[in-house]
Amino acid sequence: MKIGILNYTSSWKTISSQIGINFEEINLFHNNLDNFNFIIINRNTSNDENNILNRLLNNGTELLEIKNYFTKSDLYSKFVNSLHPSLFGDILYNQVIDFNSILYFYSNNSFFNIIKTKYSNIYQLGIDVDEFYTDTKTTRKNFYFSNSTRYPNETVASNSKYQIRQIIYSILLNSNFDLNSNKRQSIFTFRIDSDKSSEYQMFSLYEVLNKYDIKGTWFLDIKSHIHFFEKLLNYKKQELGIHCYEHNQFKNYNLRKSDIQKAISFFKNFNLKQNGISAPFGEWNNEINSIYEEFNFSYSSEFSLDYDNFPFYPILKNKFSNVLQIPIHPICIGSLRIASFSEKEMIKYYETIILNKFKMNEPICLYHHPTHGHHNVLEFIFDFVTKLGIPKLNYNTYSYLWKNNQLYFGCNKNFVQNYARNLSSTRQFSIRHKIQNYLESYYKLTP
Repeated sequence: MKIGILNYTSSWKTISSQIGINFEEINLFHNNLDNFNFIIINRNTSNDENNILNRLLNNGTELLEIKNYFTKSDLYSKFVNSLHPSLFGDILYNQVIDFNSILYFYSNNSFFNIIKTKYSNIYQLGIDVDEFYTDTKTTRKNFYFSNSTRYPNETVASNSKYQIRQIIYSILLNSNFDLNSNKRQSIFTFRIDSDKSSEYQMFSLYEVLNKYDIKGTWFLDIKSHIHFFEKLLNYKKQELGIHCYEHNQFKNYNLRKSDIQKAISFFKNFNLKQNGISAPFGEWNNEINSIYEEFNFSYSSEFSLDYDNFPFYPILKNKFSNVLQIPIHPICIGSLRIASFSEKEMIKYYETIILNKFKMNEPICLYHHPTHGHHNVLEFIFDFVTKLGIPKLNYNTYSYLWKNNQLYFGCNKNFVQNYARNLSSTRQFSIRHKIQNYLESYYKLTP
C-alpha cells in the first residue's frame, strides 16, 4: 500500500526523504485510489473531491489534513513561540517544541486533533508545513537540562524542523500504514571545529578519538594550523574538511568567498579534496550556500539552518540545493562550561541525549572544539556509544550512505518518552543570560 499527497511540494519531498517513505502526488479523479491507504490533504479540496475522500474514508483510508482544507473545521490562529510536548499526548516524544510562527488550533485547543469516523481516522495538523520547512530565521535558545539552574544555549534555527518531522512520522506510526519495511537504527558522528587550536590540543584530542576508534570529521581553520598541517595528514581514520582559512565573521559575500577559495587552494597543495565544509559560528544563508554550490562541496553542517534532524537538501526558491545539510546537536562542551556545568553534569547531559536518540533510532551527531578540553567527558561519550554498539561514521561516509538510501532512522511504536516534572515550556533567552554569557565566556573558554 502507498501514501498519496495532493500537493507534493519541496517541503513534503524533504519529509518523505527523511522518514524513508515515498509519497506519490495523486489526482483524486484519475488515480487508482485503491492502492492508497493513507492520503495527505495539504491544499483546499472541491466538493467533488470531498465526495471521493468521504467514500475513501468509508473504505478505511486514513487522512492527514493540514489546517482544515477538507473538513472545513472551525479554527483559530495565533503566533506561538514554543509549547510543552506533553500537552499533545503520546503522539509527540520530544522536548520543548519551537514554532516561532502562526499555528492553527482546533476545537480541542490543540494544533493536533484526531477525528474518528466509523471506519477510519482523520488526523488534523494545524501547521503550515511548507512555511515551516523553508523558514531560515535564527534565534538564541536555551536547551533544557534537569537539575540545572542555568541552561546551555546557542544561536540556532528559530523553529524545530525535526519536531515537525517527528510529528508526521508519529502520525504515520500510529496509523494503519506499515513503517517496518526498512531497518531503522542510530549512527554516531563526531565533528571537530578546530577554531585556533594548538598542535598539542588537536593531537591530544586525536589520541582520545583513536583510543575508541572514533572516525572524527575535522573542520579546520587553516591559518591557525599551517605550521603543523602535515602532521594532521597522519591522523588515522580521520576526515579533514574546511571550516575557513581564517576564523572570522565575514561581513560580505566576497570576503567569505575569497576565504573559502584560499582554503580550497591550500587543500589542493596537499592533494586533498574539499568534500565538506562547516561555516564559522554555525552560520548559514542562501548566499553562503551558493558559494558551497559553486565550489562543489558535497555536504555542509550548520545549526543555524537546522539541528537534531536527519540530513536534507536545503530548499532555495522552491528548488533543492545540491549540497547536503548534516544537522548536529548544537550544544558542545564549551556551551556547558559557560552554563557552569560540572563534568558530572556534562556527562549526565550527554548520556541523556545519546540514550534518547538511541532509543528513538535517530542519528547522534555531536561536536567539540579542541580548546575546550574535558577529555573525561569525551571518554565517557565514546565508551558509552561503543557499549551501545552504535555504528561510528565520519561525515563523508554518513553523507554517502544517506544519499544512496542506505540509512533509515525513526523509532517504533513501543517508544515512550518520560518528561521531567520541571521541563520548561519556553526557551526564552533573557538579557540576564546575555550578560552572564558575555562576562563568563571569555574566562571559561580561554585555555
